[in-house]
Amino acid sequence: MSAIKSQTKSIRQLLSNVKYGIDFYQREYEWRRSNIEELMDDLEAKFISSFDLTHERMRVRHYSHYFLGTIITVKENNQNYIVDGQQRLTTLTLLLILIHHMRKGSSSIADVSSLIFSENYGTKSFNSRTFASRS
Repeated sequence: MSAIKSQTKSIRQLLSNVKYGIDFYQREYEWRRSNIEELMDDLEAKFISSFDLTHERMRVRHYSHYFLGTIITVKENNQNYIVDGQQRLTTLTLLLILIHHMRKGSSSIADVSSLIFSENYGTKSFNSRTFASRS
């Protein structure tokens, strides 16, 4: 049995330049509007609790963190798999895709593309993808 390691990671650390497989046994994406609204409300409330109009943008990095919940991954045959947290990570990826599209024509929005996809020899691919099996 492999060792279990617990780490606190930011979304950037969790999603940047990492490929995750979503195995065939994982349930399909099931979050409804109410689940997404709850997550958005929680993120907004956490941000607002630290926000001040006089703060410079760089100060945001020192705002208190939001606990997204436990995300469980496993590495098998040199591939990372999401075991628990797929619904949350998929929702965050969808939100990041929206931000990515909003960025077009606006230099004030951060580049989040490395959290969504990566490029290898000119070919882009999503950082999360479904596998038919682990074989």
